[in-house]
Amino acid sequence: MRTVLRRGLFAATAFLAVAVRVATCAGPDDVVREWNRHAASLSLSPAAALVTVQQARAKAIVQVSVHDAINSVTGEFETYTQHAVPPAGASVEAAAIGAAHQALVALFMSQKSFLDSTLSSSLA
Repeated sequence: MRTVLRRGLFAATAFLAVAVRVATCAGPDDVVREWNRHAASLSLSPAAALVTVQQARAKAIVQVSVHDAINSVTGEFETYTQHAVPPAGASVEAAAIGAAHQALVALFMSQKSFLDSTLSSSLA
């Protein structure tokens, strides 16, 4: 009985540690997730009329753009393309937002007004 109770307590503690960690994370992860949702919804929208391969391509373009923007600021990983050196004190969040916005506008020009308003609210 004690072993079962210990395992249950361990499992509950481990779950809470992960849940609290996920619930309290803030920063570039949140921005990337937000713009991933926009990329997915635009790719899947009936107005876009994209087949599965085109949807995956659009989302991959956004992901590579965001990856390169974040890593041009942090220098943590190698980028796929060459970028200018970012200014001192550049924001990782702003870089991710700008890259996702620019990629999505290039892919879904008909949604430019929606993307521009989303850009403004994300940067606020």
